[in-house]
Amino acid sequence: MKDILSSIFETNKERLKNPIIGSFLTSWILINWKPILILIFSSKNIEDKIKFITLEYNNIFNILILPLLFSFLYIIVFPYLLMFIDKLTKKATEGRKNEALNLTILDVKNKQKLAEEESELENIKASFREKKDLNKKIEILTTQLDERENLIDILNKEIENLTNISTNKNESLEQNDLLENEYRKFKETYEFVYFKDIGKEISSRRYLPDNIDILVVEKFKILDIILETRDDENQRSYFDFTEKGKYFWKRYLLGMSIKKKVYDEDDDLPF
Repeated sequence: MKDILSSIFETNKERLKNPIIGSFLTSWILINWKPILILIFSSKNIEDKIKFITLEYNNIFNILILPLLFSFLYIIVFPYLLMFIDKLTKKATEGRKNEALNLTILDVKNKQKLAEEESELENIKASFREKKDLNKKIEILTTQLDERENLIDILNKEIENLTNISTNKNESLEQNDLLENEYRKFKETYEFVYFKDIGKEISSRRYLPDNIDILVVEKFKILDIILETRDDENQRSYFDFTEKGKYFWKRYLLGMSIKKKVYDEDDDLPF
């Protein structure tokens, strides 16, 4: 029995990867585990097993309705639950990053203060030295002060750079959120049907697909997804993605499901 189940599983492995079939099968096994264990491990003969399972576990609610319900919850509701959790934790994640950045800035400021205190200490020590070494020590201290001033300037620049990085990260997150919202709305429009063909041609040849409706092209330009460049010398037009279009195309490619092509063994024969 185990060998039979293993053979069936290997044969239908690709089908089980389908979220609908996989979730339904998992739910069905979890709900109907008792008759499965009875069928596999019971010492009764097969006819008695079938009769017993038919009498005790022939329930349409457990066999079909509950597995379908759990499959629906897993496929439809669960992704929205994950998205809601991501939104709840987004602020906390940004807060941790900002806190780490603040600690780095504080560490840099402490180094700056330490450098200033060390410089002051050197000045105090120099006042108690013998007069014959005073001029030499003053020269050394002057050099040290210059070095510390340079260090302070460098540290101040690091503080400014870290502050700018924090600001740029926040702006980048806001920009990505805006583009993501626009992409989701774009997926619901009629023009999205043409996006795959237009994107493939622009990415590979900087042209548009043959026989494409000019109104569709104009709509894509109005939506700031593609940009037309006119080559007057060759009397041709070239098309490129705008920054917004590049983001849309990247999201489209990342969302694609690519299946491996299986070739027939006869394809390799020369006849």
